[in-house]
Amino acid sequence: MANIIYTNYLEQLCSGTINLISDPIYAMLLSGDYVPNTGDMLVADIASYEAEDTSASPEYLPGGYLLASKNLSVSAGEIVFDAADVTVTTATIQASGVALWASGATAADHHLISWTELGDTSSTNGTFQIVWSSTDGIFKVGAT
Repeated sequence: MANIIYTNYLEQLCSGTINLISDPIYAMLLSGDYVPNTGDMLVADIASYEAEDTSASPEYLPGGYLLASKNLSVSAGEIVFDAADVTVTTATIQASGVALWASGATAADHHLISWTELGDTSSTNGTFQIVWSSTDGIFKVGAT
């Protein structure tokens, strides 16, 4: 999976504004029309590209899926951010990427963190799942 880290997130990280473990972090599914841009800053910048669950009783709701079991690990000069895989049951959805964002008090505080390419992934009234890398987690930062 290809991915990017949004430049604004790095600024938020260095200032201590976003804490990946204690802040609510969401995974927002995006359509194939989205072209990743490290300069995007807020959820509002990419909201028009969000994929929609068109099933009769949508389980994936606008804004994304709250990540669970978040953790950071450090090894060989790298920090790996990981969380439980995302599983949405009985969904009718098609997405090509997933953007992580941190939830703040207002929309102006909904900062983008990263984008990960999924390829063309879909489900029709079935399970939609994102399985994060067992070695690289959702993303890693550091010496490579």
